[in-house]
Amino acid sequence: MKLFLLLCTLAIASAGNKIKYDNYKVFRITPQTQEQQTFLAGLEDKGMRFWDGPGPVGKHSDLMFAPDQQGDLLDYIRSSGMIVEDFVHDVQALMDNEAVSYQISPKLTWDAYHPYETIVMWLEEQCADKEGVSLETLGQSYLGEDIQMVVIEKNPSNPWIWVDADIHAREWITNTIATYLIDK
Repeated sequence: MKLFLLLCTLAIASAGNKIKYDNYKVFRITPQTQEQQTFLAGLEDKGMRFWDGPGPVGKHSDLMFAPDQQGDLLDYIRSSGMIVEDFVHDVQALMDNEAVSYQISPKLTWDAYHPYETIVMWLEEQCADKEGVSLETLGQSYLGEDIQMVVIEKNPSNPWIWVDADIHAREWITNTIATYLIDK
């Protein structure tokens, strides 16, 4: 069987000045009317960052607030009748806790998130150790990172299967699924 797996691994943020999110908070906001939902959706156009949403009336949206946005704007949202719940008290603390397990190593597991470098090292190891498995470069991303493709070829007469991963940054689970398939 000829099995094509495309792992379009786009670059993880380049090293440089890291953005800190000290005292940023995420609130879970549920609009109760269409007018509230329209206001909430308009915040995205004004540069507010939604972690989830904006959703329809009655469905919550998770919205991140910088420290300077937690005053008048949040007060207005609360006074308008929307349901507001604290969701993440300190975004930077959450990120710092996740960073503890984020270390580069050739060991890949499926119970943790791994950096780009770890995934590439694991792919190279798999291709070196397994017969009929090769790693090819299809081109480069906008940021200059190689776009990798793993080809697994056991029986060339069988149909192809194509799986892609990491096309967009929020699709973090796709590389876990693709590497799991490669491993099996």
